[in-house]
Amino acid sequence: MLKYIIYICFSFLFLLIFLFSECKGQNVNVVNLRPIKDSVIININLYECNEHLDVILDSTIATVTNCPLYNDINIEFLITVYLNERGDTIISIENVPLWNIPNYTGCKGFFYYKEYRFYYFGIFLSSFFVDTNKNIEKQIAAPEDLTTDIDDTGSYWYYLICNGELKCISYQNCKNWWIDVNYIPVEESE
Repeated sequence: MLKYIIYICFSFLFLLIFLFSECKGQNVNVVNLRPIKDSVIININLYECNEHLDVILDSTIATVTNCPLYNDINIEFLITVYLNERGDTIISIENVPLWNIPNYTGCKGFFYYKEYRFYYFGIFLSSFFVDTNKNIEKQIAAPEDLTTDIDDTGSYWYYLICNGELKCISYQNCKNWWIDVNYIPVEESE
């Protein structure tokens, strides 16, 4: 009986938080809707992005915040930089609704841009980012609490770095998607 009373109290508390939340994509506070059994603290490098990314980040934030799928949802962004199978440098930007608990254990850096949090993974690009030589601590879910479920509620953009410029080669946002067919990976025949 006591379990049910505690469950009802916590459910009511979460309902109140949800109803009285005034978050519109600014000053985002994290509320985990899933219980976390254990957590760990990691140190993450504090980065700054240079003005080359302003237009891209402004567009990404505007597109996500104007999409009805994300109304009143706390989000943060992940940036991943990697080399594709052709050796091209790719920057991936995706938003993550915070009902998921992303795996931050491979995170190399972190920065704020217009009050939004961006977590950086992959190869460091000094042409677009500056390492401030400062660290922040982030409490994250222990690996056993992380989800590996596929969640298609987030949006993504893929950019190719070509001659120091960013060229969008694919995106998915607000039930819209597009891909530049020139950059679809070609499977090798055996």
